[in-house]
Amino acid sequence: MSPSTASLLHSPGPFTPPLSIKSVLVSAGQVLVLRQPDGRWDLPGGRVEPNETPAAALARECWEETGLLVTAGPELILWPRVKPDGSRRQILTVIGQPRRPFALADLVLSDEHRDAHLLAPAAALTLDLRPDYARAIAAVMRRLVAADGSAAAQ
Repeated sequence: MSPSTASLLHSPGPFTPPLSIKSVLVSAGQVLVLRQPDGRWDLPGGRVEPNETPAAALARECWEETGLLVTAGPELILWPRVKPDGSRRQILTVIGQPRRPFALADLVLSDEHRDAHLLAPAAALTLDLRPDYARAIAAVMRRLVAADGSAAAQ
């Protein structure tokens, strides 16, 4: 993790522009994606509250949205987002580290999402995702392939 992102993860807000944190959660080589009511696909996470660290926000948001206990792992992407109303936000996407492997049956979805899937990263990339979520999943896919290659070489 870069020093600037490591310090960002553990620095309390408020942030200007406001900051949200999203997580690519992997269990048994599959990525968790959540479907929003509008049909678009999402990653677990949400807004960092004032005086909350992004790491704490990720733990809170993942618990609220999925019922999973998660900590923030390595960063993937920090990107700006401009909403249709012109408001700006930064989105930090990290690899989430669940406390234990999970299955869909372990999830307790909030009202923010209507469906969840655990998919191979390549399959997740075929969904209607924000481009930067797709970039984050692709980065995780590269890490998984590299890890498999390292394990096979031993």
